[in-house]
Amino acid sequence: MFMKNGYDKCGYILKPNILRRGVEVVNKSFCLNVTIISAYQLNYSNQDAECSPRIELIMKEFNQDIIFKTIIISNNSLNPYWNQKFKMYVKYPELTFLVFQIINSSSGGKGFIGWQSIPLDCIRYGYRNVPLRDEYFNTME
Repeated sequence: MFMKNGYDKCGYILKPNILRRGVEVVNKSFCLNVTIISAYQLNYSNQDAECSPRIELIMKEFNQDIIFKTIIISNNSLNPYWNQKFKMYVKYPELTFLVFQIINSSSGGKGFIGWQSIPLDCIRYGYRNVPLRDEYFNTME
């Protein structure tokens, strides 16, 4: 949430216009195209087990969650390549977050690798590298 300030651990952000009283709501809906290309050096906590990563892209909007899933890449945590495209229709961009979760599918879908949540207002056009976080919100290296 505080990524809008340039630092993600503290700060102050006004409520979006849609949540403030007396502010007229303007329809800013649009279509968002996201392409998940690849990952590299995924750190899976159980190094002895094989890792077959899958990415779940979750669009958390005002009153709903929409989940998109990539295919599973078998036994490749070093440099999995997906190149999958997803099309999302966003109604409330000020209240929307994109959550990237990487799951190890070879452990029955319970092998959590990493995640990142990004406010839609902070996403710009072009190629982006998304740094992952662990379950304690620490940046993974």
